[in-house]
This record gives sequence, structure tokens and C-alpha cells, in this order.
Amino acid sequence: MNSKELVLFSAIGEEVPRIPVVPLIGIHAARISRINPIEALFKSSEKQANSLIYAFNYYKYDGIFHYMDLTVEAEAIGCKIEEKGGVPTVVKGANIDEVEKNLPLNPKKDGRLHIFSDTIRRVRELRDIPVGAYITGPFTLTGHLMGVDTLMLSLLEDEEYVKEVMDVCTDLVLPYLDELVDSGADIITILEPTASSSIISPEFFKKFVVRYVKKIVKSIYMRDVLSCLHICGNTTPIIEDMCDTKANILSIDGDVDIMYAIKKANRKNVAIFGNIHPTRILLDGNTEDVRNAVKGCIKVAHDTLFILSSGCEVPYDAPEENILEMVKIAKTMLRD
Repeated sequence: MNSKELVLFSAIGEEVPRIPVVPLIGIHAARISRINPIEALFKSSEKQANSLIYAFNYYKYDGIFHYMDLTVEAEAIGCKIEEKGGVPTVVKGANIDEVEKNLPLNPKKDGRLHIFSDTIRRVRELRDIPVGAYITGPFTLTGHLMGVDTLMLSLLEDEEYVKEVMDVCTDLVLPYLDELVDSGADIITILEPTASSSIISPEFFKKFVVRYVKKIVKSIYMRDVLSCLHICGNTTPIIEDMCDTKANILSIDGDVDIMYAIKKANRKNVAIFGNIHPTRILLDGNTEDVRNAVKGCIKVAHDTLFILSSGCEVPYDAPEENILEMVKIAKTMLRD
């Protein structure tokens, strides 16, 4: 069974010989491949793809995701972006009326969208490997447009306006989604860090996030690829609500109770993707910490819909030996 079959079958509950291991290696690949400066990898599909392929061949895990960039759609619709430590960051929003005038997005021409779709095309040349792509979720993108502080206030004072902006943000990512699938993505992950339980309540999540993400998931489903929802932080209070988006996979961070998440998600035929802590274990831990964490996850996840991964993107400075240990232990723990 090749890696693509291993990952995709695991996500839908087919029998596999072992749990696949897919750490979210993005910016960490720049360090491993020694391709500098960092900002160049967010602007060059060739450099980004080369770094990802280098890291994949070095660590020998089971799938590749491109770099995690939460600014790419925001920049394409007029938000101001600055590089902080080489990583793009939204520093100023955009006028929603101007955004609407310039829709729909053209993923081949607007901003840096084409960088990521072309990265997928280049990585896709590796046969029998599942390839994942990211899009920014509508709630997080609304936060980019309005400013997060303004968004939080508007949730209380003008929820109808928030919903209007979210309708726009939901629709504007769809052409980019299509381009990523056309480029060869097998999994589309919707990134919604602003919807974390550490930022908004479960009640607000139900009201302002679920139905919009659900619309995007439906579009992914119609393209015959897998959908994944990733939310940072401790999302234990909203696991069931995340399942209600109908995503095939939930990507959960290191602070989530993995046993609880698997139990709740698998009941709804949803796979769990995670959740080795990216900082406490992969960055600051040693190989013994990694070994214990991996064995603990796999023991809990035995005979479930599960893909072993990092809870979020692997930090740039994570020690190589920790990633090597993560992959080695996962690959040696066969299912009965």
C-alpha cells in the first residue's frame, strides 16, 4: 500500500496496515533544505516545492502540505501585509465595498495565490503521495478584513453585518479552492485559528462559523477530494460542532484531549488528524518525549479513523531528531 492510499483510506475508515504519519512540515522545510531567505519561499513556488520535497525525502513521512500562509487570500483582496521574521502577516484590513467590486478572485493573477497552486503542481510530480493545500476559513478571513478587535465587537453589536462580510469571504475563496484542486491537491484544509475556543465561545462558533465552513466543505466534496478543518488551541469544547461542518477530517492541536476527540468524531464518521504538541514536544522536547507522545497517540487511536500529525505546523527550529523519531516510531507500530 502506497502512502496516498494509506492516508486517504485512513481518513475514510478503510483497513490499513499502520497509522499514517504526516507532520505539518512547512516553514521547517526551509531550515532543513537551507533555502534562504525565508520570505523567498512564500514568493517562489520553485523554492517552496524544492524545500518541501527535500524535507519529505529526508524525513520519509506519508504526505506533503504546502507552507501555511494565512495571508495569501487577504493580500489578494487588498489587505496590507508585512513580513515578520520572514513570515507574511496581515497588518491592515481592506474596505469590504472595494473587495466586492473586484470579485471574483482570479487565482492565476491576484496576489500570490498562484504561488501555492503552482507549488502543488510541482509537488504533485511525486507519485503515490497525498498532497494537501490550505485555504483561510471565512471567519478568520473576516477578521483580516475588519480587524480582529472590530470583529469581536461586531459579534455583539452588529451580527448581521458580520454575517454579510462572512458571506463575501466564503464565496471569494471558492475559485482559489478550485484552482488548488485542479493543481492536484488531495486534501483541502480550512484554517480557522480565529475561531479557536480561546478566542470565541462555543455559542459564537455555532452561530458564526459552522454554516459558512459547511458551505466550503460542500464545495470541496463536490470536487471529490477530502476536506479537513484545522483550528488552533484547545478545541475540546467544540469538537462536535466542528463535526457538524461535515468535514472529513478534524485537525486538532496539542492541547486537545485526543481520546475525547476521537470518540466524538468517529461517532460521526469523521477522522482525527493530530495531535503531537508542536512546541512542548517537537520543539522543546527530546526524543524520549516524542517517543512517548507518539506511542500514546497511537495506542489511543488503535482501530479508529486517525492520522498522526503535529498539532499545528512544525516550528522552524524544531530539532531534526525529534521529527525523525516521530516518523520512525509511527512506522514501526503496525496494527494487528
